[in-house]
Amino acid sequence: MKNTVLLLVLLSALACKKPGEYVEPDWNKMFPIESRTFSLRFPTQDWKLVNQQGTDSYVGYFERGADKIYFDYGWYNGTINKDSNPKPLYYEETKIDGHKALIAKQPDGNDILLRAIIYQDSMTSTALSILNPSNEQEIISIFKTHRFK
Repeated sequence: MKNTVLLLVLLSALACKKPGEYVEPDWNKMFPIESRTFSLRFPTQDWKLVNQQGTDSYVGYFERGADKIYFDYGWYNGTINKDSNPKPLYYEETKIDGHKALIAKQPDGNDILLRAIIYQDSMTSTALSILNPSNEQEIISIFKTHRFK
């Protein structure tokens, strides 16, 4: 009888979560990678930072297998427009570490582009992007761990 009650309580708690609802990652179980200007946390240790040479900004990517999260830290990262043509498949205005942030999933030719822009101030931001991510929710969770140094 106790097992049945416990099972019902657990199922009730799980039923309260809406499908696709963001769940804050367990920071103690994530692995940080520090770039020169910001850090991200990853759910596994197999992500690697690759720095590249930018002209007027700090660029590179985080890589795990076929997934590459590109970043561009600097000026001129633009914005994401929720009314663009074509309209984003997913759009979220949020705050990440207290900073204004935009996250969107958009068609890009035959691909899907998942992007985030986190604004440090009125001119400087980090743009993160990935084409055809293997797990969109995982990538969005990674985006939301962004912290400026």
